[in-house]
Amino acid sequence: MRISNSLLRTLAVVLVALAVLKVTKVLSAPILLALVVGVILSPVIESATRRKIPVAIAAAGTTLGSIAAIVGGLAFLAPAIEQALLEIPRAAAAMRGTLDGLLAFGQGIDQVTQDVGKVLGTETGDAAVASADLPSAMDAALFAPQIMGQALIFLGTLFFFLLTREDIYVWAGGLFSKTSDGKDVQSVIRNADRSVSRYFMTITAINIILGLCVTVGLYIFGAPWPVSWGLAAFLLNYVLYLGPAAFAIALLVMGHIQFQGLLSFGPMVMFLAMNFTEGYLLTPSLVGHRLRINPLVIFLALALGLWLWGIVGGIVALPLLVWVLAAAGLVSWYEEQPLPPAAPAVR
Repeated sequence: MRISNSLLRTLAVVLVALAVLKVTKVLSAPILLALVVGVILSPVIESATRRKIPVAIAAAGTTLGSIAAIVGGLAFLAPAIEQALLEIPRAAAAMRGTLDGLLAFGQGIDQVTQDVGKVLGTETGDAAVASADLPSAMDAALFAPQIMGQALIFLGTLFFFLLTREDIYVWAGGLFSKTSDGKDVQSVIRNADRSVSRYFMTITAINIILGLCVTVGLYIFGAPWPVSWGLAAFLLNYVLYLGPAAFAIALLVMGHIQFQGLLSFGPMVMFLAMNFTEGYLLTPSLVGHRLRINPLVIFLALALGLWLWGIVGGIVALPLLVWVLAAAGLVSWYEEQPLPPAAPAVR
């Protein structure tokens, strides 16, 4: 079976692009994250423009608001993260006790226990649990410039994208006046933006509900830092599949630290029930059929994003997938929207 030259060229371009994105992930990851965030926040800029607010002021205010949200979230989570790191040895000992109980019926339990103890940094018998290897001040100093550089790339890209978004779309419309099916390129891009923004806002509302339910549930259980756990559930739920799985494991560890017996599994079971309700009842009812995407496609997009950009790729994978499918006309939250009046060029 022959493969057309155009298909081979397309595959070659895709492979080269993936290789470039993988190699340059230190640069491409914050840029892509900023562009996705800019698309999500585009309704804020459009609303400010309709109210005659200068686009520069709107872009600066939106960027500063994003900084405040990120810094506030990190500051709120910092005490709980610090406490969790300090509890790692205790958690290892608790989990080791559970593993001993589950594996007691098997043969060679002594050898298994020793292996688990080595992996977890624990000792058998009455010996004290070894302290966890926490990042040193030197490690933080070495990584600080890279993190600051990526943060500046993210903020700069976000600000200038919001500032010049209209010019970029006008340029794209002039470069590609029509799509293959005769649609205006500007209209296609704007409708894709609206679909992503509306989808993300809906998912954000769902995640807020989930975070509040987790907070209330853990408060009833008597777990420490219930608000911080709720915020973590809110954030991790953006990373489909892996985020909720990681959060469930964290709740399992916390449960073994704070509670005894079957109650130690309670926080994890509670979250899994909430996550099941959210995934199979709440999200389908709010999102509906307009943006329903095959789970296999979502999983492959998530895997590709994680491979290319790590945790950033897991965050942007679904919004980027929705944008691409909406631009291709395969999914849409909106019907075709007329183009807004052309905005004056940014000086």
